[in-house]
Amino acid sequence: MQIFTLSWGGAMTTNCRSVYGGTPTCAYNSSSLTLIQTSASPGTYKCSVGALGSPDTCTTQPVGTSSICTVSSAPSPEPTATPTATRTPTPTPTPTRTPTPTATRTPTPTVTPGAPTPTRTPTPTLGAGEAGLSLTVNLPGIASNAPVAGQGLSKNTESPIRTSRGVEVKLQSSDGTDVTNFSSKSNASGIVPGTLVFDPVTFTYKGTVNMGNTPTGSYIVQIRFDNTLYSNAPGFHSVTNGQTKIIPNLKLISGDIDRNANSNDILTVDDYNLLVACIFKKPICTPQAKIRADLNDNGGDIDSTDLTLLRKAFFERQGASVQ
Repeated sequence: MQIFTLSWGGAMTTNCRSVYGGTPTCAYNSSSLTLIQTSASPGTYKCSVGALGSPDTCTTQPVGTSSICTVSSAPSPEPTATPTATRTPTPTPTPTRTPTPTATRTPTPTVTPGAPTPTRTPTPTLGAGEAGLSLTVNLPGIASNAPVAGQGLSKNTESPIRTSRGVEVKLQSSDGTDVTNFSSKSNASGIVPGTLVFDPVTFTYKGTVNMGNTPTGSYIVQIRFDNTLYSNAPGFHSVTNGQTKIIPNLKLISGDIDRNANSNDILTVDDYNLLVACIFKKPICTPQAKIRADLNDNGGDIDSTDLTLLRKAFFERQGASVQ
């Protein structure tokens, strides 16, 4: 029996075989590999050592009762595959398409839901020899004008039913003389009629009244609606043909419900009784009377809100034309 010892540093494997025949038995420790030859003939062997298990040539030489297997070459590491260079394709530049300008459509203004739409104020065309009065009027019970107070009452109306209201205009001289008849636009009742339109932004009624050809002068201006007393615009106002005089923030007094040919611009018990008749839907409350009795102009039944407005008006009671 032949014994061969392979000295080698580091960890080793035990994969051993004879080149010329013969089967070795291998044993190893941490630093050497011993081959025990079971056949009688010594020879050359292949010993696999190292982590990669590369074959190394060992030649036996007698040394006493044993032979040393000397490594004739260092273990050849398993060839590492050389990475093949990958050809990076050169990107072909893609021609950039120049965008064709697209006509932009101008957006149509959108009205926000719930937002009030400004109302166009009627402006009559004035002739070269005609004067105009631009009026802005507040009514109690409409929006923030003269808030209604009292138990169980609703808030003021922000969207009145009658958005267009007929207006009557009178002129007085400084000594109180009615000079309306001198206007070319005055009617048989001695007033100049016109129309005002409700503005939902300011909660007022606005418009310009054509006074026609009127003697130039400084006048007291009085106006009323179909269910209000006459009210004076504060101060004196110059009326000149060919020009429009602006009169802002004129406040009216509602409550002249029993309007007839004999009405004298004074609130009476007849106005009160007619409003109460409308509350209880009495036959005396005609369709026209109900419209005039709807002082807050909400289009509903005549109720305590309208009655409260009338009671407030009784503190004034008399219109400007009788003062």
